[in-house]
Amino acid sequence: MGVSTEWLRHLTNDADKQRLRQQLTPANDVIEALTEILQRKLSSVSTTRLSHELYGEAAWPYHQAELNGEEKVLSDILKLLPK
Repeated sequence: MGVSTEWLRHLTNDADKQRLRQQLTPANDVIEALTEILQRKLSSVSTTRLSHELYGEAAWPYHQAELNGEEKVLSDILKLLPK
């Protein structure tokens, strides 16, 4: 399981890094399920962001900013999850 360096950044020695990797391994099923959920949410946000339905609203720029932020956060979290 590949672990993002963000998970290991605070650890100072290889033994601690290996221990964390071993702790994450049993959670693989949960991590996979979470990854799928977040990917579906990301897809939904992307679809909504590109929708023409919101163009006529006065608050359209605010909706876009919110959706852009959601997309960024979901993408960042997905990058942190072990693969």
